[in-house]
Amino acid sequence: MSSSNDIKFAIRAMLNSPGLSAAGVIALAMGIGANTAIFSLADALLVKPLSVPDDRGVFVLTETPPGKPDLWNTIAPANYFDWSAQNRSFQQMAAFEWWGMALTSGNYPENLLALRVSKEFFPLLRASAELGRTFVPDEDQPGHGRVILLSHRLWQTHFNSDPKIVGREVEFDLKKYTVVGVMPESFEFPKGIDFWAPLALDAQQKHSRDSHSLFAMARLRPATSIGEAQAEMRTIAKRLDASFPNTNRGWGVKLMPIREFMIGNLTTQYMGMLLVAVGFVLLIACANVSNVLVARAIARQKELALRVALGASRWRLVRQLLTESLALSGAGMLLGLLIGYCEIRLLVNAMPATISRYIVNWQNVALDWRALLFTAGVAALCGIVSGLVPALRSSRPDLNTTLREGGRGSSQARSQQRMKNILLVGEIAVSLVLLVGAGLMVRGVGALYGGADSYEPDKTLTFLVGLPDTRYKTPAQVGRFFERAVESMREIPDTRNVSLASTLPYSNISNSRIFTIEGQVRERGSASGALIQTVNPEFFPLLHVPLVRGRLLSSEDGENTQKVVVISESIARRFWPGQDPIGSHLKLGGPDSQEPWLTVAGIAGDVRYRWFERDLPFTIYLPFAQTPQSFTYVVLHTSNPDRQLEAVRRKLAKLDPQLPISSPMSYAELIRASLMGMSYLAVMMTVLGCMALVLACVGVYGVMAYSVTERTREIGIRMALGAEAGSVVSMMLRRGVFLTGIGLLIGLACSIALARLLASLIWGVSALDLETFGGVSAALVGVALLASYLPARRAARVDPLISLRCE
Repeated sequence: MSSSNDIKFAIRAMLNSPGLSAAGVIALAMGIGANTAIFSLADALLVKPLSVPDDRGVFVLTETPPGKPDLWNTIAPANYFDWSAQNRSFQQMAAFEWWGMALTSGNYPENLLALRVSKEFFPLLRASAELGRTFVPDEDQPGHGRVILLSHRLWQTHFNSDPKIVGREVEFDLKKYTVVGVMPESFEFPKGIDFWAPLALDAQQKHSRDSHSLFAMARLRPATSIGEAQAEMRTIAKRLDASFPNTNRGWGVKLMPIREFMIGNLTTQYMGMLLVAVGFVLLIACANVSNVLVARAIARQKELALRVALGASRWRLVRQLLTESLALSGAGMLLGLLIGYCEIRLLVNAMPATISRYIVNWQNVALDWRALLFTAGVAALCGIVSGLVPALRSSRPDLNTTLREGGRGSSQARSQQRMKNILLVGEIAVSLVLLVGAGLMVRGVGALYGGADSYEPDKTLTFLVGLPDTRYKTPAQVGRFFERAVESMREIPDTRNVSLASTLPYSNISNSRIFTIEGQVRERGSASGALIQTVNPEFFPLLHVPLVRGRLLSSEDGENTQKVVVISESIARRFWPGQDPIGSHLKLGGPDSQEPWLTVAGIAGDVRYRWFERDLPFTIYLPFAQTPQSFTYVVLHTSNPDRQLEAVRRKLAKLDPQLPISSPMSYAELIRASLMGMSYLAVMMTVLGCMALVLACVGVYGVMAYSVTERTREIGIRMALGAEAGSVVSMMLRRGVFLTGIGLLIGLACSIALARLLASLIWGVSALDLETFGGVSAALVGVALLASYLPARRAARVDPLISLRCE
């Protein structure tokens, strides 16, 4: 018989049992569709080319704080220049830093995101301009003119794709910059950047070791491995540690591939979790299809035995049964492609444009040829995996027993039933693991949101103000502007409080500096870096940061008063264990730093600034009046943040008409943006968990329904002998409960291991969350009982006379 006849027979077999076939096709479509969507996402983020010409062998280098080798930190400029001069592993090294500037040549000022880069940046990435040129070495020196390179997006949106833009002057922060080029649309490093400018560090900045502000990028030499490069950079870091112990003690070096830097190392881990989860869903779908095929094979045992008796070979039967399995998976693939396409569009469109512009290759998440090829491969694999074992088992029928007993109740049928039970137990176990994982993720995200509830995020407006150094040249000018701005905004009706801060909790921004405590000698590897917060006194009550000891900052801490700081409770515990730090002195930088000594006035409660860090950061709070910052967040407490924004714009425009504000949003929106990736992951895990639950429910129902069919004669005899309907229902339910219980035990053991993994990755997740474990188990048991009860109730309604006539 030819393959075409096999296919025709497979289609006819599907049509002869439409209910079973539909169940198998839908199960596979759910699994294949989910796999197609997640594959498309992973392919875009982890595999497709980045928006740089050649990223092979390119790594981003950062420093690691003392005692925290897994965390990365920006680099001190002097360390970067030493790295560049002393290494032999890299062909070239470049430096860059983020910078914000206001475009003031338009109708209204607008803050844009810039990247200041060293002269090696574009040659290292092998990038050239679409119009004009990139920077020349002389432009990376202070005082050699102001030039910029525009991104393709900014050129289109703000300059109307003007082909004569090169050589034109554009005004940023009321200073003239000459456009020397426009980068191609295919180049965007990092994502979301608007333009590039030369780094142009002066001599003092180049020799700074206690101020960390740079990132480094390097391209490996062809014959050098990443391990060799990492070892050499560690050696250089130790050399600098020995040469400059006051600033470099305990600081290390971290290398990461440019893709990891652009997407984040957590993205890789979370995508791995999603791929595993969606693979489990596919396994459950395959188990359901296997059960469908087993049920069909049991019903056809007599037919298969007759074919063997008439001379059909085992290979001939296996080929036919596998063709039927592949036909099911082919139909599931077609429906799965439609489901996958809808899921991809939903996934992409649900991400706000203000966030997706910063996500690598988000615009390339699509159902392309790679996804189609993957889907076809998955469908073929599903057909083989779900059909091979039933085909092999069904192709060796016991001719004597099968032909004598007619298939029903034969030893082979009982063997096939055991296989169905094993598959069902596996489905329940995997479903429990997925549901527990989803529940823990949701609990973790909820804990992060709950931790911010004390800030009253729905009643808080936040925005960033950046003062250009052309008009605000001294700290005194910066301080006076913000003092007037705060007084002006307090006049706005319904404004309860106004705070200033250099960093906001949950913003995922960290401005870290080393510090020195008077009278204490730092040991190698000691944690000596802290997040530096410059705030006004209103910061503490507005964001509900509690006082632990001493006092908080006050309006008396002015420009001409004693220099004071407030430290976080974590710093006090670490550096003054069992002591009272009030009245002690510290300064920013190393022991040789020229920064003034600051008196510790109080201890404040710990605050979380980056949600992905499990440990609360060391934080030092400086009075804004004593150390004013040009780039500062303003926080307003009001009942209606959206309504207040226009009034804020008018107030600031009266103080400085050329001054824009950046990222105006409620605190709730800021937190949602910060946690968007985690929230997305939690939602997707929940969807996958629910899909697994539905498939497991269908599996339980199918196994129990078939068990009822197989035991129809037995049930009829029991009822004819006087058994009540309730006892029949109980008998069938006990079987469902037994199988579900075994699946739960296996699933709980695996879930505990998963919980430990999630607890190490996500703050707020407990390794033994009894509520999640108990709730998910109860839900799964409830669904399984319902799926078992429906066939059991049907069994109790069997007419004994009809059942006794069954073969």
